[in-house]
This record gives sequence, structure tokens and C-alpha cells, in this order.
Amino acid sequence: MLADKRIAIIGSGTMGRTIALGLLKSGKVKPGQVRATARTKASADKVSQELSVVCTTDNAEAAEGADLVIL
Repeated sequence: MLADKRIAIIGSGTMGRTIALGLLKSGKVKPGQVRATARTKASADKVSQELSVVCTTDNAEAAEGADLVIL
């Protein structure tokens, strides 16, 4: 069901990060399918390193082309 979907997570605070981690640990979603956002570049870089996903400070960029957007 999620194997071919692109997922955007707007806001990678505690809840957003937990959702992303759960999706990745389930094995049904690969890091390349997930994009996330953070308020600052430093936070975005930290999330990218921790989860191996693309993380940006631009919500529109993260959501563009996504099949599922989690707010």
C-alpha cells in the first residue's frame, strides 16, 4: 500500500520524527520515499542525518509531488 507512495511530513518535531521513524522501521517505506520539513537548516540537517531522509525548511518543496502529506 505504501511501497510506491511519496510521503511528506510537514514538521519534524517529536511527533513528525516519530511518525517518520515508525514508517521506516515498518519496512513498508524506504528513506527515499520520505521528505520532511523543519524550522531551521540546522534542525533539517539533523533530521536528515538521523533518519536518512530528505529534510528541508520549505514546506511547499517537501509537499510537491507527494502522494500523502502529514501535517
